[in-house]
Amino acid sequence: MTSTEVTGTENVQRTDSGFSLIEAIIAVLVFIIGIAAVSNLFLMASTANSAANQMSATTALASEVMDRLRAIPKSDLVAITPASMRPAASDTPCTEPGGLDCVQAGTLVTKTGAMHRVVPGVGDIHVRWSIEGAGDVFFIRVRAQSLMTIVGERGYAEFTTFR
Repeated sequence: MTSTEVTGTENVQRTDSGFSLIEAIIAVLVFIIGIAAVSNLFLMASTANSAANQMSATTALASEVMDRLRAIPKSDLVAITPASMRPAASDTPCTEPGGLDCVQAGTLVTKTGAMHRVVPGVGDIHVRWSIEGAGDVFFIRVRAQSLMTIVGERGYAEFTTFR
């Protein structure tokens, strides 16, 4: 902006430069909106990172339990047959040594178990497993589920194998 000021007999020309108050307020508002968008981005990234961390721990724990169950010699699995169990009526639960529950249903034997582990920095994870067998074939199922609300119902890992 250029202004002319007349003082006495001489003309002095002055240039005024800078921001007006309205321009400064608009610049501050644009800056605040940008900071709010970036802070929301950081919040979403942090939430996604936490959920991924919980799912990784859940999958690792399910894999660990599956590996332990697969390490049981097949001869020990074969020993868990209806003939070797104490007499029980069909579909009657019984308790095996080691805290495993078993159910005899005809020629099918199901052994189940569960554990709960608190993983530091991650949270609570509940693991259930079952071993079902008839004859020479045994199905081993493991399901681990994070009990944290951030991952919701999708927060589980499930593995199945047979021997």
